[in-house]
Amino acid sequence: METELIYPNMTIIDDACDWTPVIIWRMNAGARARSCSAFEPCPRPIPVRGLTPKVKPAKAAKKKTRKPVEKEKTAKLSASQLVAIMKGRKLSYHGILTAIEKHHPDINITAHQLRKRVACMLSSNLVGIIQHDDTPIPYFTLQSVDPKFYSLSTQNMPE
Repeated sequence: METELIYPNMTIIDDACDWTPVIIWRMNAGARARSCSAFEPCPRPIPVRGLTPKVKPAKAAKKKTRKPVEKEKTAKLSASQLVAIMKGRKLSYHGILTAIEKHHPDINITAHQLRKRVACMLSSNLVGIIQHDDTPIPYFTLQSVDPKFYSLSTQNMPE
């Protein structure tokens, strides 16, 4: 079943009618409803004598298609690469992403994935990482990593 809009071939520029009574009726509809007055039907637009409707042919509607997402960057960021980038430096999420793009241009990681990785590092007993809460933007300083973290992180690496 196709649910596309079907547009007419012609576009109406001017229908040669006076819409003033309809506009005023719509403006006062809320007040009539609040005052519980009797129902009043909407007036019809008044055709103006001597004018003919002006119609202009419409352009053919373009069908929008999505461009396929190119996945040039397919390599994953390993724990040792992330540790090498973060160790001994005070970095925000944006700073970490920038460093990843600079040092590993073939790796594609989103901000959401990076936040999950850093959250795993913060909750791990094998990683010595400090979160600096004195600024509105969270900064992290990686101080130490137990070698067991590398073997465990390759098995449980969040995507």
